Amino acid sequence: MERYCIRKIKMYPDEWQRLDQIAVDTGSHTRHGPTNLQATWQTLIRRIARGELVVTEKQPYQMPPGLDEAVKQVEHRQRLEAHAEQKAVVQKKPLKMEQLNMLPELA
Repeated sequence: MERYCIRKIKMYPDEWQRLDQIAVDTGSHTRHGPTNLQATWQTLIRRIARGELVVTEKQPYQMPPGLDEAVKQVEHRQRLEAHAEQKAVVQKKPLKMEQLNMLPELA
């Protein structure tokens, strides 16, 4: 006869809520006990362990073809504009202050 193993896992409340929601979404309902016909995370884990459910890694978002190139062009243009602005600031020289002769010449 096989023996059961009991293990514990610590997770944040939002992680537990997500796990419970996955149990509901996959129809992981208990078949007996006080939570009869309710979706539970325990049943979800059991179904994964038995191979009834297969977990796949979520693929990262990929931009549609062509959009990636357009984004690169915009970013390149923005970098060039920022560089031009920096260059303009550096090239500005302070004006030489000269005293203006505002008094009419006495003749």
